[in-house]
Amino acid sequence: MAGPLCLVTHYVTCFSESPLPSPPLPIDGWLVADLACCDNAGVIKGASIRKRRGLIPGYDLPLVRLVRIRIPVAVAGAKVSVETLCPPERHGYHLQDICVHPRRVGRPHRYVYGSCSVSPRPCNSFDGVCRIDATDGSVLTWHDSPNVIPAAPTTFLPRPGADPADETDGVLFVDCLGADGHAHFVVLDGRSFAEVARVTLPHRHCRGLGSTWIWGSIGI
Repeated sequence: MAGPLCLVTHYVTCFSESPLPSPPLPIDGWLVADLACCDNAGVIKGASIRKRRGLIPGYDLPLVRLVRIRIPVAVAGAKVSVETLCPPERHGYHLQDICVHPRRVGRPHRYVYGSCSVSPRPCNSFDGVCRIDATDGSVLTWHDSPNVIPAAPTTFLPRPGADPADETDGVLFVDCLGADGHAHFVVLDGRSFAEVARVTLPHRHCRGLGSTWIWGSIGI
């Protein structure tokens, strides 16, 4: 079994689809994987310090697509298929640090959250966050300024008591780094992407710092 070649940069989630209402275990149908990928290895070459700092004039981030791969499992004669879920120009041709509603991990989902590019190309860094509708390819973006970039994977937190079927009822946490040396922790409304809160941290942290949410007080 083979499919088209690509370089995967980030996995979104994976789930199964079956033509049967009660498929026999483990899977009788298709294994579906949503992921961000490049058609070549340009994204690796583009990770150099010189390019990311803008020391090479005209450098542009490689094109990254959000795709859905369907892998047949026990389906006679079926082939691997690849579907682009969103035209790349809608998220600035670049996409990373992806997440979905935590209750949709490993299940079918509608929305994908992640970092994207908002500034006109050529652009040497991602400078916004987006929400992509995987059903129709529409995109909602948030952008602070060209000198502020998301610094870590986005995290979506559902509102307590929210309908589990509503993947936008909650807030999105975004760590941001500014060219002025300041780091910001921004909270966005999951539905409108309006800024709900912002905290300026007393120190700068490194790019790629991961985070999670812990319910309740931990006594800090």
